[in-house]
Amino acid sequence: MPALAALSPVAASPGRSPSLAARRPGAVALVCSSCAYLGDTALLTGASLVDLACMYVALTDAGVDVEIVSVGGGPVPVDPASLAPGAPLKAASSALRRLAGDPAAQHQLADTRSFVGLVPADLAGVVFLGGRGAAWDLMFNAEAAALACAVAAAGGVVGAVGHGAAALVGGEGLVKGRSLTCYTNAEEDADGGAALVPALLESRLKGAGAVVTTSPVPGAPHAVRDGRCLVTGQNSASAPAVAKLVLEALSGGVAGLSIWAV
Repeated sequence: MPALAALSPVAASPGRSPSLAARRPGAVALVCSSCAYLGDTALLTGASLVDLACMYVALTDAGVDVEIVSVGGGPVPVDPASLAPGAPLKAASSALRRLAGDPAAQHQLADTRSFVGLVPADLAGVVFLGGRGAAWDLMFNAEAAALACAVAAAGGVVGAVGHGAAALVGGEGLVKGRSLTCYTNAEEDADGGAALVPALLESRLKGAGAVVTTSPVPGAPHAVRDGRCLVTGQNSASAPAVAKLVLEALSGGVAGLSIWAV
């Protein structure tokens, strides 16, 4: 994965430079999957530790309050696939080390509260993290979709990385006609995941009326910000770009369409 500085905006609207004083008050909730197994198999899954580390470090470094939550509460299962050798893991190595050495983050990871206890109006934003577990416990989760819609309606930022966009499937009012991205059908086919998820996320989002844009290269970084509130990334390689666009949105930059890609 190229460094974030090597990413370039394909299309972007001008906005103000990020300013802590300009940011909407409140914490950003990072929502992790609680699904430890793929369906009724013995195959392990969970939340992407790469997605979590990239988002947590970028947001806390910028002075944003962050709460790590999960679907079901309790300890967060880690998707082993998120720690497979490759470009995303290598690029996130520094963030992963910092996450591992952060006592507050580790305390939260060991005993999260469920996202159902969140008050949308109190949040600056919510980001649904990837890991294939999210395809199982967020895809048809009406409460997750309702949280996303409520945060957006209250003026907050809604983000998702990879399979985390499964939380948006039921939020037709949020995604219909909007540009976004997600873990793609081509990526599921490439890594054998199509048979391991209850439904193909890209197809479901298109069925909900979303305009899904993707990188022509499976696994390459691709992130989209549509309007002020909606930020999505295609995969774990896109997590740093998602963090950048979330911070841009939190800082009140002029709403528009931004697409970050290689």
